[in-house]
Amino acid sequence: MTDQSGISRREILYGTVAAGVGLAGCTGSQSGSTETTTGPATTDRKTTASTSSSMPASKLDIAISSTDSFDPIKIKGDGSTKVTQQIYDTLTYLPQGSIEPELQLASDYTVSNGGTRYTFQLKEGVSFHDGSTLTAQDFVYSWERLAASENAQESKIILLGSFQVDHQKDAEGNYEPGSLAVEAVDDYTLQVDLVRPFTDALYNFSYGALAPVPEGIVGDIEGYEGELSYQEFAQQNPIGSGPYQFESFTPGTGVSLSKFSEYHGTGGNVETIDMQILEDPNARFTYALNNNSDVFQVPTSKFTQRKATLTTTKEFGQRVGTYGPLSNGETVNYGTFPTNYTSWFIFNCNRVERPVRRAVNHVANQEVLLSQAFKGLGQPAYHYTPPSVFPGGADAYTAHAKTGANAQTEWGQDGFPYGYRQSQIDAARQVMEDAGYGSDSPYDLTFTIYTDRKPGAYQRIAQILQSKLKPAHIDLTIDKRPFSAIIDGAINNKLDFFTLGNGLAYPSPADSLKFAYPNANNFSRWGKTDGKGEATPATKRAKEAWETVANNFGPSEEAQQKRNEAYLVLEEANWHDAPVMLNYHPVSQQFWYDRVDMTVKTSSFHERQYDQLSISQ
Repeated sequence: MTDQSGISRREILYGTVAAGVGLAGCTGSQSGSTETTTGPATTDRKTTASTSSSMPASKLDIAISSTDSFDPIKIKGDGSTKVTQQIYDTLTYLPQGSIEPELQLASDYTVSNGGTRYTFQLKEGVSFHDGSTLTAQDFVYSWERLAASENAQESKIILLGSFQVDHQKDAEGNYEPGSLAVEAVDDYTLQVDLVRPFTDALYNFSYGALAPVPEGIVGDIEGYEGELSYQEFAQQNPIGSGPYQFESFTPGTGVSLSKFSEYHGTGGNVETIDMQILEDPNARFTYALNNNSDVFQVPTSKFTQRKATLTTTKEFGQRVGTYGPLSNGETVNYGTFPTNYTSWFIFNCNRVERPVRRAVNHVANQEVLLSQAFKGLGQPAYHYTPPSVFPGGADAYTAHAKTGANAQTEWGQDGFPYGYRQSQIDAARQVMEDAGYGSDSPYDLTFTIYTDRKPGAYQRIAQILQSKLKPAHIDLTIDKRPFSAIIDGAINNKLDFFTLGNGLAYPSPADSLKFAYPNANNFSRWGKTDGKGEATPATKRAKEAWETVANNFGPSEEAQQKRNEAYLVLEEANWHDAPVMLNYHPVSQQFWYDRVDMTVKTSSFHERQYDQLSISQ
């Protein structure tokens, strides 16, 4: 996994960790597969509720993983994220049922200066949870904290990459405090200057780290002493403008939120949200089996495919049905939704020649790998770009892969060239024999897989490939390493063929296809990028296509059409030269009891949902 803007190794590691957060509900212990109602947290709250007049009439109960900070500028795990998504609002947001951002704390905006200046008119009368009124100066303060505070862990969001707020750097290349190009023109006008035009900027303005907090609430940047200590703000009294306000946090035990009566929007349907902290996903499942969680997830190790019935498919690939019976006798509602993640296996093109890369792709049947390794929880991958953000949507994704619909090059006119949902061992053998290999002179290839991320699944994939490649004159050796060692090997040009993937930071093909053209930072080393490698017609077309994308990041329909065509060129050029073997697009799952009235999430980008559901007790 690489960043074409030169992101550091730490950011590479963080980007991959962040991608995994969306999959948290699909992971778990690999040991054991039997549902049980024994273990921690065994009180049957819902049964008790039916006979207790003191139980709130409208309360949501869930279980979350560990949490220790509710500061929006800190890197947050899944537990903290579930809390902060209820507390904070942002300039824009992604509504359920759409991947187009809409205004949240802003009431209007304009774009000027060639696409680099965004001027937002803020909603008037928006209250923070402490009773103060939101103004543009709160954004200036909050974003300066993101850029300059020693507590900030996500400053790269606005200081690096394509969405970069203009700023100054010191002699060592670090951010110069106070130089961020964010200005409060007046109380309700916020002006933001970007380094360069970026058509997907409205997605980035919805990022949680950009949520405003009251000006001066903490004193961790120049010019502010702070009304609260940092620890008090981050753990005991986080203040936002979202639909729920913070009530209490007991480390290792739980978090409690209540409905904010002065919320500027529609507001939540439930009055309180209680979140029980349970680090082990199996313990969280047990908590749900004992009827203590209204909405929950089933660890992969305990998921039984035959219990799932999915009857409805929605616009963005979500599927809805039922799951059960559980060991408590109940059948619950079940939904899956896209994670906007693509798992792939990367070839080092300096070490592995093109015929071998193509042969490996020929023998792979992505549908079989998905079923055998991941219990069918996802979609076979035929593109870098996930179906939910593919140009034209999920149907266009399938049509392009299956038949070559809307192909832009001769390499894509027949669709995915290595067999759509099939293994082509004969074709692989022929490719290798044409390259001079045979049963007496096979090619030796080392495949490096994770030891610390779904090791059983990747071991199964490696074994399937190993058996299918043998008759195609490729001897596959399976090498196992932890994720950190794979990253080191990829950086240092020491691996042949290895596991990685990419989770999108925002819903656009550009965020996936920045890995699909030749450049010096790409782990595949595809094309003549470092004095080695092979420059081919496909590498040339891919570089030209990315230049088209980069030169057309404007908001016009003409620019969008040019980008869409270039995205397909990038996909087809990668099909032709095979610098990767595409694996699958995972899905996340949601399970909920009938007492909950809710819809499955649109995608992993659509995080907040608790203000839109209701509970009947």
